[in-house]
Amino acid sequence: MTIVSGTSLGLLAGILFPIEEFANFSCYLGVTVLFLYMNQIFFFPSVMVWCSPVATHRPLVQEVQKLPELPEKKKIYMFLARYAHFLSNSTWPKVFITSLLCLCLALTTYLGFTKVKANIDYRDFLPADSPNNRGVRFMNDIVWPEFFNIIFFIKKPPQFDDPSSYQQFRKMISEIESLPGNIKNSSMMWINDYERHTGMIGNETVLNMTQFEDFITHHVYKAWNSGVRYRLDGNNSVITSMMYFGAFEGTRSMMDKAVLLSHCRQIVAKYPEFDTVPFDTEVGMVDVILQIPYVTF
Repeated sequence: MTIVSGTSLGLLAGILFPIEEFANFSCYLGVTVLFLYMNQIFFFPSVMVWCSPVATHRPLVQEVQKLPELPEKKKIYMFLARYAHFLSNSTWPKVFITSLLCLCLALTTYLGFTKVKANIDYRDFLPADSPNNRGVRFMNDIVWPEFFNIIFFIKKPPQFDDPSSYQQFRKMISEIESLPGNIKNSSMMWINDYERHTGMIGNETVLNMTQFEDFITHHVYKAWNSGVRYRLDGNNSVITSMMYFGAFEGTRSMMDKAVLLSHCRQIVAKYPEFDTVPFDTEVGMVDVILQIPYVTF
C-alpha cells in the first residue's frame, strides 16, 4: 500500500513541473494509479464475491474452551472485515456499489476528457536564451493573432459556366468566410481578380470563362499561374485545380489552429464533389494535438 500510494503521490506532485504538457501527463498517470488501487480494494472484490459467492456453513454446537482475549484490532481492519461481510451476505449492495463506481469512473472520465485542451508551445522546448524564441514569439504573439492563412486546395473545381455547380461552390466559400475570426474581404482567390479584370459586379450566377486566358497572362495577374491549373477547350478555359486562401485573426496558440482547421474540414466535408483539402504548414502537429485525448483514453 505504501509503495503504490507513494508512487501515486509522486506522480501527482508532477503537476508542479514547469512544462504544462508534462505536468498534465504526470497528473494523469498519478490519478490512474490511484484509481487502479481503489479498483483493487473496492471494485474488484465486490465483483468477485458477487460472481463467486461463498457458502456459509453453520458450525456444529460443541463445547470449546474459552479462547484467550486477543488484542483489539485496528479500526481499519474492523472496517474492512465488516465491509467484506456486508458484501458477501447481500446482493443489492453489490449491485449498488458496483454501479456507483462504474458511474463515477465513467462520469469523471467523460467530464475530464471534454475539458482537456492539448496544446504545444514551441517556446517550452527551447532554452530560455535561444535566439529562436524571438521568431516563435513573433509568430505566436504578433503575426497569428492579426493574420493567419489557411490554404484550401480545391482538386475538383466547379464548372463555372454551370449555375448549379458554381452556386454550390460559392455556398462553400460563404460558409468558410462566416467562421469566427474570418477577416472580411481579406481572403484571396483568382475569381476576385477575374471579376475585377472583366468588369463583373461579383454576384453573377455563372462566370464567362472566355476571357480567362487573357486574364491569366496579364502582367498584373499572371502570378495566379502558380495557384491555378487549367486547360483550353476551344474558346473556353476549364479550371482543373485551384487554391483559395482564407484569412483569419485571433489565432494565438496551436490549439486555436487545431479548432479552426477542424471547422474548415467539417465545412469542406459537406461538399465532397469539390475534393477540397484545408492545409497549413503545421497541419501534422495539429493532427497530433487533436488525437492526444483519444490516444490517452
